[in-house]
Amino acid sequence: MYPIGRQTWISRQTMCDVPAGSSMTLSLSACTEDEYMCQSGDCVPRDANCDLQDDCSDLSDEDNCYVVKIPSYYRKNKPPKNSDNSLPLVIHPKISIKRIANVEDISEAVSMELTITQIWNDSRLTFTNILDEKALNELLQSEASGIWQPQIIFGNDINKQVRLEVSTLQVEKTGPALPPDYNDVYMDSKYNGSAGQLYKTGLYDGTFHCPLDVFFYPFDVQWCTVVIESDVEKRLIVFGEPSVEYL
Repeated sequence: MYPIGRQTWISRQTMCDVPAGSSMTLSLSACTEDEYMCQSGDCVPRDANCDLQDDCSDLSDEDNCYVVKIPSYYRKNKPPKNSDNSLPLVIHPKISIKRIANVEDISEAVSMELTITQIWNDSRLTFTNILDEKALNELLQSEASGIWQPQIIFGNDINKQVRLEVSTLQVEKTGPALPPDYNDVYMDSKYNGSAGQLYKTGLYDGTFHCPLDVFFYPFDVQWCTVVIESDVEKRLIVFGEPSVEYL
């Protein structure tokens, strides 16, 4: 057995404030900055780490894969700040109307299925091993539950019965990785929170009140509005101009 790779060592004497007899994990390899070291010491391309494919012969490149690192000072009940501290955080919404299920002209109600994506930055976070394809950077539930997320309130839903069918939280890489940290035995690629955008997407199913005037039907045009609000006061959060798509 060669003393290379990521191994557990026992110190025979006190070193760097580590008492004698203590165990520690150390990494020894000849991998370059552009390579990732497998636990065995073998080298693979750095972007092969946590890419959902087994590249190391010992499969270690897919171990300990997580998307976000949450610092100890993080408070999930507080929204992140804008890069300009004098301004509120801007949430950029994208709305996609998937299906109009039903229209009731008498009760002036429209039932529909829609997805709402909220996009924002959280500079307090550190992202790890994020890939170029956003869909591959989905946070686990254990990760997502630890960070602040914007919540939606519908202002004109009927009977307050909008259902959230499914929700995902993903990260889109928007900036370069930080310089390698040689004190990190796993040599993860790390990114500042400003180098990634968070995308929270929810699929909703609900019925909304829409004033309808069908006197000239079928030669009429109707406008239906879905009112979306934040549960946080406007001095902290505002919505940017929404992008609406009809499928």
